[in-house]
Amino acid sequence: MRTIFYYCILMTTILGASNRVQATQKETAMQYNPQETRFLEEAEGKEALKWAKARTNKTEKFLKKTGVYKLVKAHTESICYDQRKYLGGTIRQGYVYNFWTDAKNPQGLWRRTLLKNYSKDVPKWEVLIDVDKLSKKLGKKVVFKGVSNCFHQPNLYLITMSFGGKDDAFFREWDLKTKDFVEKGF
Repeated sequence: MRTIFYYCILMTTILGASNRVQATQKETAMQYNPQETRFLEEAEGKEALKWAKARTNKTEKFLKKTGVYKLVKAHTESICYDQRKYLGGTIRQGYVYNFWTDAKNPQGLWRRTLLKNYSKDVPKWEVLIDVDKLSKKLGKKVVFKGVSNCFHQPNLYLITMSFGGKDDAFFREWDLKTKDFVEKGF
């Protein structure tokens, strides 16, 4: 899904699809009624999802008619899923920690590698949290939002997540020694 987003943005930019809008800004402002789109406030509601899918399909249909759609899609995916892409990370206690997404792990992996291995072409990563597996276990899509370690107890982390990517977040405590969530917190 993230890939579709990336190449739709890229295609829109490249092709100037936004310039093909028939109505002027003034006409659009006169036609817009916020009451008609109030249903979008419930992001996972049936009507909102139906609305989003219809617009996504319309955009994708338009883009597929262009001569460069497949080329740009393939190029964008190769960039997004390139294993050699910049591996940003945070250094803690001799390890580099980062969050990684790719085609195989669309929801991502929180992982680490030894600092001495980080500069290798293909560092050996230790997966700490597989968010895709966590989502299956919980029966809901989990979105990883970040991690903070406890200053006085460097092996304890507070993991910030949300269900479905919503603004409301929940927190789980993580113990690096056991490499698992802390049952009753800390």
